[in-house]
Amino acid sequence: MATKLGPSYLFSFSAVCVLLICCWASLVESNPVWAETNNQLDRDEVAFEAGEPLTDEEFNSNEQGKAVSIDNHGTQPWQHQPDSGLVGGDLLPEDAKNGNKNAAAKWPNAQVPYVISSSFSAKDRQVIASAMAMYHQKTCIRFVARGTQKDYVKIVRGNGCWAVKGRAGGGQELILGDGCVSRATVVHELMHALGFSHEHQRPDQKKFIVVKYDNIQNQHHQWFEPHQPDAVNSIGRYDIKSVMHYNAYSSFAVDTSKPTMVTKTGGTTMGNEYGLTAMDVEKLKTFYCK
Repeated sequence: MATKLGPSYLFSFSAVCVLLICCWASLVESNPVWAETNNQLDRDEVAFEAGEPLTDEEFNSNEQGKAVSIDNHGTQPWQHQPDSGLVGGDLLPEDAKNGNKNAAAKWPNAQVPYVISSSFSAKDRQVIASAMAMYHQKTCIRFVARGTQKDYVKIVRGNGCWAVKGRAGGGQELILGDGCVSRATVVHELMHALGFSHEHQRPDQKKFIVVKYDNIQNQHHQWFEPHQPDAVNSIGRYDIKSVMHYNAYSSFAVDTSKPTMVTKTGGTTMGNEYGLTAMDVEKLKTFYCK
C-alpha cells in the first residue's frame, strides 16, 4: 500500500529544494565559469584581466627588452616550442586566414584594436609599446585601444610566444611568455597578426637559401618547406634578414650546434634581433597602405 505524504513533509521537501536552487544561483553569479563549463572562450574571458591601454610615454620608451636563447646561436624564441603543435612553432593552426592572400583577413583601415593583459610588468608594457611604435613610425598601420570593435587582438602573458595569422574574427590571442618579450619577437608576432607568414617559406625560397633537411627532425620538415605559389601572395622580394625569417640555428634541429639553413654562399646570417627591415616595411605598405 502506498504511503500518503503529509503536508508537513511536502513543505519541508519544497523548502529544501528552494534552498538548493538559491545556493546554486549564488555560486553561478559569483563564479561565471560554472555557468558554461564547456565553452573554452568563456573560461578564457573570465581568466583574462585587461590592463590599461598603452600610454604615449610607453610608446615613446624605445625599450627593446631581451629575448632568452636556448643556445649560443641566438635561436629565436618562437622556435623554442618544437613539440607545441603550433605551425612553425608560433602560429595557431589556421592556414585559411592567410592575410597575404585573403583580403578578408586584413584589418580594416589598417587599424588593429587591442587589449593587453594586466599581468605584464611595466618594462614588458614598454617593450610591447615600442614594437607597436615601430609600425606607427614606418607604416600607416595603427594599434589602437579597443573600444566596441568586435575583432581585436588580445595580448596575453602565457606559455611560449605565438599568434593567430591575419584578422580571424572576435578576440584573437597573441601570447607572450617568458623570454618572448623583446621588441623583435613582439614585432614578429604582430606581423603574423597582420597576416604574414614566415619569410623562409616563400615560394622562391630555393633561389636564396639551402635547407639542411638532414639536420631537421622529420616531423618538422614541413616548417621549412616553401609554400606553393597559389597559397600566398609573395609581396616584394625575398628578404633574408626579415624579422619574419628564421635564423640559421633552430631547436627543430637534430643537432642544434649545426645550422638548419644556410645561404647560397654558406652563410648563417638570417633574420634579425632589431625589428622591421626596409623590405618588411615595403611589404606592409603594399598590403595595407597603398
